[in-house]
Amino acid sequence: MSYLSDDIVFFDQRHGILSNHSINDHLKKYLTILDISPIITATGTRHTYISVLLAEKYDIKTIAKIVGHKNTIQIRETYGHLLKEEYNSEWQAIKDTMSEF
Repeated sequence: MSYLSDDIVFFDQRHGILSNHSINDHLKKYLTILDISPIITATGTRHTYISVLLAEKYDIKTIAKIVGHKNTIQIRETYGHLLKEEYNSEWQAIKDTMSEF
C-alpha cells in the first residue's frame, strides 16, 4: 500500500489515507502549537485555495480538474458569488473600453 503515498499529502504508512476528522485534529494541534489563528479545517483550506485561484482569474476548468471535479458545476454552485463579482468587474471594464470608441 505504500505506493499510494507518492501523490497523497495526508498519508500514514500504518493507517493509509487519513480521515477528514483526523486531518482536522492534526491541523488544530499544529496551529495551536504554532499560535496561528484562526484554526482552519481541511475543508476550509480547500475553500480558501479555490477562492484564491478564482480571485486570481485562473480558468475554472483548470481549477475543477486540479481539485478533482469532473466538471465546473460544483465550483459554479459553491463559488457563484465570487464569479458574479468577477463578471461585474469584467463587464464594467468592457463598458469602459467600449466607451472610448
